[in-house]
Amino acid sequence: MGLSLKGSFTSPPVTQWQIRAWALADGTGTAHIDASNNFSSLNDLGTGNYRFNFSTNMPDSNYVITGSTGRNATPHFSLQGNARSASSFDIATGTWGTAFGAVNNDSIMLIVCK
Repeated sequence: MGLSLKGSFTSPPVTQWQIRAWALADGTGTAHIDASNNFSSLNDLGTGNYRFNFSTNMPDSNYVITGSTGRNATPHFSLQGNARSASSFDIATGTWGTAFGAVNNDSIMLIVCK
C-alpha cells in the first residue's frame, strides 16, 4: 500500500487514507497561513498555541495530523491535548527542557490524512 495523492488543489479527496489538507504557517507576530489547501483560517490561542480551521470539514475527528516546526533554536510540535474535531484542531509549538515551554514558531508545516 502506497501514499495516494488523488484529488485536486481546489477540493479535498473524497476517499479515505489520503492527504486532506496541508499548511505552511507562521505563528509569530500576527499568526497567519502562508500557503495551504483546505484550511480556511488560523487562530492564535496564545503563545505557541494555534487552532487550524478546515475549509471543508473532515467526515469525523478520526484523522491523522503530522507536522514539524523550524527555524527557532529548538523547535517542537505537538497536538495540544489531542483536541481534534471535524472542523478544526489545536496544536502547540515550543521547546522541551525539564518541561514543555510554549514558543511562537515562524515555520509550522502540517499535513492531515484521512
